[in-house]
Order: sequence, then C-alpha cells, then structure tokens
Amino acid sequence: MQDALRAINRASGNNQFQWTMPQFVDVGDGATGTKVLAVLYEKTRANFDRIDLDWLFVVLGL
Repeated sequence: MQDALRAINRASGNNQFQWTMPQFVDVGDGATGTKVLAVLYEKTRANFDRIDLDWLFVVLGL
C-alpha cells in the first residue's frame, strides 16, 4: 500500500489535482505490479456503504 500511495502522490504532482478513481487505481496497481486496488474497487463500488473490513484487511495484508 505504501508503494501504491507514494506512486500516486508522485504522479499527481504532490496531490495538486483531483483524479478519478480509475486513474488512482491504475497508478497504484501499476506501482505494485498487482491488481489489488482494481479488485477492491470493483468489489466495493456498487455497495460503497457496505465494506467488508475483514476482507479488506486480508487483501491489504494487515
């Protein structure tokens, strides 16, 4: 997650502008060489108010 957030911060010009969620996900996943953020986004975007925190922590390795 740190690698993804650092890459997003660098690519965004130190957070000087807003991105769409797909842009955020693409850069974060690209930095880690995974699709973790894409999978998480797809799972949660339809039911944003119902996030399974147990699943989220497992996916994030916490």
